[in-house]
Amino acid sequence: MTDALPLAVRLVAARSLRGLSCGQLAEAAGVTPSMLSSYEAGRVVPSIGGLVRLADALEVNADFLLGRSDEPLAAGERTDAILERLGTLDAAEMKTIDDLLSTWSARRRPTPKREPARVVVPEPRWAAAEGMIRDRIRRAKGLPENN
Repeated sequence: MTDALPLAVRLVAARSLRGLSCGQLAEAAGVTPSMLSSYEAGRVVPSIGGLVRLADALEVNADFLLGRSDEPLAAGERTDAILERLGTLDAAEMKTIDDLLSTWSARRRPTPKREPARVVVPEPRWAAAEGMIRDRIRRAKGLPENN
């Protein structure tokens, strides 16, 4: 099914980015590993509820998985809780968090668990998404943006 290809490719890319095995993602999203494998191969398209559970488990927005956005913005309850806690930090603490994010994103290089041809979302887009999140946090705290 060619219509499912962008979703399939993006599922594999997001799972790889998060460092999850097929079994771990399947468990977190409440589907069987064989069903997840069918999603990733593009043979089956998840239901709306399944898509939401996959997006939440991967901590990305559903628009990214659907191909409506190239930015895998963090989403879900865990992300909301983190952003809420970040809102209580002072400027020095925010700088520490920003430095940690910069260090981690520089070290992180998504490596596909499957053949490289299946993962088409380039690493710089992931880094850009992390930068966008840091900028939004800075704006929310009233801190200057780094350019």
